[in-house]
Amino acid sequence: IINNGISSKNVLSKALALKELLPNEKEKDIFVLGTIAELHKNKGLQYSIEAINRLKNGRPNLRYLIIGEGGERNNLEKFVKEKELSSFVKFLGFKKEAINFLSAFDIFILPSITEAFSYVLLEAGNVGVPVIASSVGGIPEIIENEKNGILVESKNPKLIANSIEYLILNPEIAKKYGEKLQEKVKTKFGKELMLQKTKELYLNK
Repeated sequence: IINNGISSKNVLSKALALKELLPNEKEKDIFVLGTIAELHKNKGLQYSIEAINRLKNGRPNLRYLIIGEGGERNNLEKFVKEKELSSFVKFLGFKKEAINFLSAFDIFILPSITEAFSYVLLEAGNVGVPVIASSVGGIPEIIENEKNGILVESKNPKLIANSIEYLILNPEIAKKYGEKLQEKVKTKFGKELMLQKTKELYLNK
């Protein structure tokens, strides 16, 4: 197996990223959750939104930013409106070079129902953002539960909500998960390692 590789890349500072994504909010007043994904059913975004619904009464400072476009956007926006979550959940649409905004997130959430090998998790890890993700497909190849992130079963908003609350209450653990994931991405999923293994494969044939 030759894993996908990623190059290190500079991103916007947290302050600049938030200024562009949430120009009317102050960084110190909010806790930002984020997802970058195509908006279709397999991404399971209704479950992360339902998790926000479970937390909204006790966490009025939460903001969940969803970057991406897709066929499910109208349904998801309708769901947000029905749950009275418009002040919590923000649909930001497609953004070129969305990776630049990862620094805005205190936690990255990927609530997929099905997933192959998630490149966006490598990008989140490259920036050192703590991750909560579904334990499906190739995600456990990247995220090791309670070592460099939190894995939850898919379609389970209660577990997502509990995991968010846990990381909010334990910022030192969240920081450790982000650092461990960053270390793993750099050592196991670096672009140079991918190129090296690819060359070795062809040279040894």
